[in-house]
Amino acid sequence: MATAYYADNYNDNPVFIPGVMGVFAQPFSFNLANNATLVAAGGFIINDTLALCQIPYKGGGGGVLVLGYNVELPELDTGNTIRVSLGDTGGSAGAFQATYFNDGLAGGTAAGVINPLMSFNDGTTAEAPVRGATPKQYTAATASNGSLDFMLKIITAPGSGTVTGIIKGYLLMQPLGSNSVTF
Repeated sequence: MATAYYADNYNDNPVFIPGVMGVFAQPFSFNLANNATLVAAGGFIINDTLALCQIPYKGGGGGVLVLGYNVELPELDTGNTIRVSLGDTGGSAGAFQATYFNDGLAGGTAAGVINPLMSFNDGTTAEAPVRGATPKQYTAATASNGSLDFMLKIITAPGSGTVTGIIKGYLLMQPLGSNSVTF
């Protein structure tokens, strides 16, 4: 049965970036070895989700604009079976949607990185993110559930899962204030 995991610092506050007007980052970190449920399962299984951080779409009156993200994945599979998606829970009733990266191998046989420009797996294999995913606007009008999360989802289970390493990164945002822009 699929499990909903949360980053170790899921409830932390965002960090404003000094010298960059109004831009803030929401860092996240999830240590696989420190999660007893994940270790007992022998790694992620199909449809597992990991809520990396919250998207504060109600903040600033007009919501937020996601400017970018960076997700570093450790080896999640000793083979190359695992497939992941990266998105949000902005769908109806908070359902996951692969807004940013869909069905990729990042974190397969070696560590991988997912960002708006490209995803890299094994340090050499490049995969494209969802085209035009950033910037992405979130407002009270566009989010249909009570909380909104930036989330990683396991689409295809690993052949042989791993339980060591840290999933870490950040979500880069800017408040929209009262004047929302449509992207």
